[in-house]
Amino acid sequence: MLGNTMTIINPLTDPSITYYMHPNDGPGIILVKNQLIGSNYHPWSRDMLMALKTKNKLPFIDGTLPRPKPEYPIFGAWGRCNTLVMAWLNHSIDQSIVHSVLWLENAYEIWKDLNERYYQGDMYRICDLQEDLYTSKHGDQSIDRYFTHLKGLWQELDDFMHIPSCVCLTPCSCTLVPTIKSYRKRNYVLRFLKGLNDQYSSVRSQIMMMDPLPSLNKVFSLLMQQERQLAPSLDEPKIFSSASDNSAGRGRFSGRGSKGPYGQSGTSRSSGFSGGRGRGSNTKVCTFCDKTGHTVDLCYRKHGFPPQYKSNASNNTVNSIQGDNIGNPSGSEDKIIGFTQDQHRAILAMLKEPSNQASSQVNTIFMTETGGNHIEDD
Repeated sequence: MLGNTMTIINPLTDPSITYYMHPNDGPGIILVKNQLIGSNYHPWSRDMLMALKTKNKLPFIDGTLPRPKPEYPIFGAWGRCNTLVMAWLNHSIDQSIVHSVLWLENAYEIWKDLNERYYQGDMYRICDLQEDLYTSKHGDQSIDRYFTHLKGLWQELDDFMHIPSCVCLTPCSCTLVPTIKSYRKRNYVLRFLKGLNDQYSSVRSQIMMMDPLPSLNKVFSLLMQQERQLAPSLDEPKIFSSASDNSAGRGRFSGRGSKGPYGQSGTSRSSGFSGGRGRGSNTKVCTFCDKTGHTVDLCYRKHGFPPQYKSNASNNTVNSIQGDNIGNPSGSEDKIIGFTQDQHRAILAMLKEPSNQASSQVNTIFMTETGGNHIEDD
C-alpha cells in the first residue's frame, strides 16, 4: 500500500512558474522589432507587454510581484529573473533614452518611469489622431487598406482615451458604461462610411438606414462584397480620346503627272513648316497676291499665266495640295531669275495688246532668258 506522498516541485524548473528561465532566454535576445524612441511608446509598450506575457514575466513590470525579503529562499530566483527582464527592456530602448533608466534597480521602476514620461499628457498626439481620423478619405485605396488605417487610429485613440470600467465595491447594475462604448462604436461606423468614395453611395445609404446600425466588422464585410462586385468596372483602364495634331507635316504627296510648265517635276514635298522650306524661309513676298517665293514682277496672277501652265492645270492642281510654295528641285531658293529692265518695259508694252498674244510673247521672252527654269509660287 502506497502511502500519501507530497511531490515537491522546484519552481526554477516548472515552466508554469514565473521564476522559470528557459535555456534560450538569455539577456541578449531582442523581444520586439522596433526600439522605443519616445513617439512610438504606445505601439512599443503593446508589443513589449505581449512579449513579456509570453515569457511569463509580466508580473515583474506590473508591480504584482514585488521584491522578496533577502531571507526568503526565492530571493535569488527573483533577482535573476528581474535582471533578465531589465536586460530585455534596455535592449529594446533607443540609446538616446536608455541612459536615463540604466541605473534603476528593478524592471518595475524602469517600466513605471517610461510610462510616466511618454504615456501621460500627450495631448498633441490626441489632436493629431482626431484630425487624421476626420480627414481620412477612401481615395484610391482598397476597402481593406482604408479600414485598416482607420482602425489603427481608433485603437491608438482608445488607448489614450479609454472608457473606464466601474470600480465600485458593489458592481452597479446600470448600463452606462456599455452604452457609452456602443456610442463610440457607432461613431466609428459612421466615420468609416462617410469617407467612402461616391461609387459606394448606394450601399452606404442602405447601411445607414438600418436600425439598429450593424457592427463595424459587419459593415466592413458588406463593403468588401460591394468592392468585389465593382471590381471589373474599377479595374478597366480609362480611355482618353485626344485629337492627333499632324500639322507638323511629315507626310509626302507625290503628283505623277507630266512635268510642270517650266521643266519642274510634278513631284512636290512639304516639310510642314509654313513660310519656309528646307533650309530657311523665303524673304521674297509679292505685293500683289501677298504670296512668298516671287515678286510682283513675276506674279502670274497680275501679268497672266503662260499657255503651258494652263494646259497642265490638272497636274498643277494635284501638286498644289502641298501648299502655296512649290519646292525648288535644285534645293536653292536664291536662284530665281528676274527680268531685265528692257524685258520689263517690253512686257508692259505687250500688256496693252490682246491678252493671248501678250501672254505668248511674255512666255517666249522669259523662256529665252531663263532657259526654262522658273519657280512659281501658286
